[in-house]
Amino acid sequence: LPSGGGELQSGVARGVLPAVVDNAAVLTLSQLDSKTVNFEMKEIDLAASVDGIVNTLSLTAASKGHTLTLDNADKPIFINGDRIRVEQTIINIVSNAIKYTPEGGRIHVALLENGKNVEISVTDNGVGIPEEDLPRLFERFYRVDKGRSRRMGGTGLGLAIVKHAVLFHGGEISVRNREQGGLCFEFSLRK
Repeated sequence: LPSGGGELQSGVARGVLPAVVDNAAVLTLSQLDSKTVNFEMKEIDLAASVDGIVNTLSLTAASKGHTLTLDNADKPIFINGDRIRVEQTIINIVSNAIKYTPEGGRIHVALLENGKNVEISVTDNGVGIPEEDLPRLFERFYRVDKGRSRRMGGTGLGLAIVKHAVLFHGGEISVRNREQGGLCFEFSLRK
């Protein structure tokens, strides 16, 4: 390539890669709706998966000056689930916390066995979400701050996909503002 070709390739990648990711999200949601997604249900160690995700995302968190912590992943917690969909769910929620928490924030992930379920919470000390937007947060294409979301990327489909995956695994998902500031996402997965 002539000089500057790297810049051209990088510019093309910036335009093409997000479009591919956006199309993949639309396809995934369409498949979930039509129930044509093949879930590969197997016994997975949820604690090990979450620990690996937190370790991987800790570099991204550190680049924004965040502290990312994890509780209760020191012993195996087994569930019957689709590893890819479960990990996609956790990555989406933790990544959103990293992305939308102002620099220097704290993000905490915790696991709790509760009878036949495992409860996972992801909390941050960010700005939270206006109460009137909380009920719509899991809707397709819904964005709380349209301008900021466009600048930060994404399709507005991630949390809709997350909700489908959690419901498929026999769980529930909710989000609330914390009294001390920030958000708390809580979801359960059946063992």
